[in-house]
Amino acid sequence: MEKNEKRIPGGKIELEGVLNTRDLGGYYAGGGRRIRSRRLIRSGTLADLTSHDMTVLTKDYGLRTIVDFRTAGEIAEHPDPPILGVTSIHNAILTNAQMGITHEGEENPTKFIERMIDFAREVADNPQVFGEKTYPVLVTDPHPVAQYKNFFSILLNQEEGSVLWHCTVGKDRVGIGTALLLSALDVDRSTIIEDYLLTNTFVESKTKQLVNLIKKETDDEKLLKGVRILNGVEESYIQTAFDTIDKTYGGMNAFLEEKMGLTPDVRKKLQDKYLI
Repeated sequence: MEKNEKRIPGGKIELEGVLNTRDLGGYYAGGGRRIRSRRLIRSGTLADLTSHDMTVLTKDYGLRTIVDFRTAGEIAEHPDPPILGVTSIHNAILTNAQMGITHEGEENPTKFIERMIDFAREVADNPQVFGEKTYPVLVTDPHPVAQYKNFFSILLNQEEGSVLWHCTVGKDRVGIGTALLLSALDVDRSTIIEDYLLTNTFVESKTKQLVNLIKKETDDEKLLKGVRILNGVEESYIQTAFDTIDKTYGGMNAFLEEKMGLTPDVRKKLQDKYLI
């Protein structure tokens, strides 16, 4: 049973070391149902979790499974801390070669700044270019598609407690995975987009840090604008994914059934597990 309490749908989980961790509980789905609280959690990297954060996630949110969407290289640089009683599953959405299409991976500080500036130049005049390059790959390339399908298998096999999935910032790989999941749960498209855009609010402090870091190298306002774009999300990005799915597969429902293995019976099982 759910506790008798008022909760903000998709509300942020207040942690000391992570900025973009959210409980999807409370969102309305089809048929007047709602997503169960403390069952589905999206997040950015957990590398800086404090002991307090671990207690919040395990005791208050019943965390039992972590699904890490990052590459092996990203994990080696910034590993998640082990959490007693929690199973961690590595489910890399992108290959090492494909990581060039997203800036989410982190390297040493000098290379990271150089890479961020290069990306910023590319997107400053045309913010849509990032979404146009990145998001179609996430929903059409065989590797990420197979990994998202595996993500659904993990969710279907979860018997109790909550599942948390994360990448680095929790915006692109997690953004698509969350959009697919909410679609499978029959959450309306406008709510899915609103949830996706909440990243901008929750990573604002990190974005300011990045801008200040790049300011030490350049005062070019166009580049600084590009940095802000890169650490956030745009509605056009997720819309590009939806449009690609519609064009390639004939719609979201067809994609979920054909590529994610969510036949009507399996999709009902998923909904019964995570909706009230």
